[in-house]
Amino acid sequence: MIVTPPRRTRPHGNSRADILKAAIKMFAQKPYDSVVIRDIAAMAKVRNPTIYHFFKSKNGLYREAVLTYYARKTARSPGPPAGDARTRIRDFVFRQLSALADDETFFQLLQRELLSTDEAFKKELAETLMAELYAHLDDILAETRFGRGNVVIPTMIMSMILGYFQVARFQKYLPAYAGGDAMLDALADEITALIEK
Repeated sequence: MIVTPPRRTRPHGNSRADILKAAIKMFAQKPYDSVVIRDIAAMAKVRNPTIYHFFKSKNGLYREAVLTYYARKTARSPGPPAGDARTRIRDFVFRQLSALADDETFFQLLQRELLSTDEAFKKELAETLMAELYAHLDDILAETRFGRGNVVIPTMIMSMILGYFQVARFQKYLPAYAGGDAMLDALADEITALIEK
C-alpha cells in the first residue's frame, strides 16, 4: 500500500500577509465576482480553510485587503512640504499624480471603489484614506482666497487628478493626440495654475 504524504503548507506565521498580498493582486485584476478563494489560496500557497481562518468570508478578505493596501500607501506619503500655499498645492497634486502613476494596483482598486455601491465601505475608505488627504488640502487652502472648509476646490483637485488617469487610457487613440504621456511635473503645474485662476 502506497501512502501519499500530506500536502505541505507554510505555517500560519506568514500566511495572513501572503493571503492579503495575493488577494490585493487578484481583486485589482479581476471583477469581484470573478475572484475565487481557491485561486487566492493557490497564489498564497495556503489551503482554502486557512483563508477562512483569518477572514470569515470573501467580502471580509476583500475589505481587509483594500484597507491594508490603502493604509500602506498613505503611510508612505512624505510629510507636507515647506513653502507658500501655491508650492504646497503643487506638491500635493504632484504626489497624488505620482502615487497613481507608479502603482497600477492602487489605481485599479481605487477605480473599483469609486464604482462600488457599498456605501458602508465607501464611508470606511473615506474615513481612513480620504479624510487625511482632504484635511491636508484644507490646511493649505486656508492660506488662499478659498479659505478653510471649501468643499468644492478639494473635490475639483481630486477629480482632475483621477480624471487624468481615466482619460489618459483612451487619449493615445485619439486622432489629435500628439504622442507621449504628459509629464507629471507639467500636469501638476497645469492643475495648480487652474486652481490659481
